[in-house]
Amino acid sequence: MIDVYVNQQKVGTLSKEGREYVFTYHTTAPALFVSLTMPVRERSYVFSHDQLHPIFNQYIPEGYLLELFRNLLSKQLGEIDELKLLAVLAPGITGRLTFVPHDSAIQQLVTTSSKYPKTSISVDTILHSPEDVFEELIQHFLFRSAIGGVQPKVLATLQERVSLPYQDYIIKTSGDHYPFLTVNEYFCLRAAQSAGCQVPEVYLSDNQKLLVIKRFTANHNPAPGFEEVAVLLGKTNRQKYEGSYEQVARAFQVFTAPQHRIESLEQLFRMMVLMVLLRNGDAHLKNFGLLYTTGIDDAHISPVYDLVTTTCYLPRDIPALTLNGNKRWWTKKQLCAFGERFCLLPPYRTNEIWEQCIYAIEHTKKELQEYTREHPIFRDMGERILHQWQSAVS
Repeated sequence: MIDVYVNQQKVGTLSKEGREYVFTYHTTAPALFVSLTMPVRERSYVFSHDQLHPIFNQYIPEGYLLELFRNLLSKQLGEIDELKLLAVLAPGITGRLTFVPHDSAIQQLVTTSSKYPKTSISVDTILHSPEDVFEELIQHFLFRSAIGGVQPKVLATLQERVSLPYQDYIIKTSGDHYPFLTVNEYFCLRAAQSAGCQVPEVYLSDNQKLLVIKRFTANHNPAPGFEEVAVLLGKTNRQKYEGSYEQVARAFQVFTAPQHRIESLEQLFRMMVLMVLLRNGDAHLKNFGLLYTTGIDDAHISPVYDLVTTTCYLPRDIPALTLNGNKRWWTKKQLCAFGERFCLLPPYRTNEIWEQCIYAIEHTKKELQEYTREHPIFRDMGERILHQWQSAVS
């Protein structure tokens, strides 16, 4: 069993009964909801998919990190279900939601297996070290890494510079199957920023091995709530490819505050255009998110994240979700029709945003071409990415 807190106030308990996960509120205060989709009520919330409720499943690692935890913990804890994994991660989770496990064995395991030192590694050290320090970061911060996504990554608390406060960063590396994925994502985010999207602070290490992203939910008081669109649609990480971009747009229509709705839908449309023009085939339900402080009264779309050109690795890749009932690289006409109908934008605005995205990619292509010339080891992959972008905008 795990106690669940909202802004340091205990609000309920999370437990497992057979194959079902059960969350029960112990508060009647409406403002202390755990998710926009789970308002405070007397009756328990039961989730029967052999996974945690989507808002709690959001914290469960995938891919590389999940395998690390299974290998480390299965001997002591047996089969690792999501409740056990959340309990293990609980001491390192900060933000609007926090968790305290009841299981003393798990508490003892975390105490002996994990350390939370304020490491002397700074952001500058990571960016400029000739060595690959990712394994060192894993040793320091594995048990703080309650973060989804298949790509190898770790959630680290670092200093920007000596004497400055510690900040939370997501540190990504490329892995063996997707070379230079860090460089790929860096320039895709540069294109998104140039197109007018909100993006987090992002840095690429000199050795190209690490992408350092400042966590946009950290260092705010009170801590903001963050919910992936998968959560808003009642889906877990196993269902992230099930759905449509029309459903994504409807989620933003329903859950954003009136004063932020048009701005949020406009950013969603920019993200859709960039997804097609950058050939990002992994824009699934977990790669769109919502931020809020009090709730739906101030909810708005989150900054862009996890934006990459996937077709340079998988030439036949297609979009992650459907639009108009199909998965293909849609035309300007089809995307603008989506923008008008589902993002509530007038035709002139969808056309302006399209042109802004085209200009942003052309501008970023020049940066990428220069980077490719300066880094011969990256030349082959750089040319592949540039070819994909050129094919899309032609």
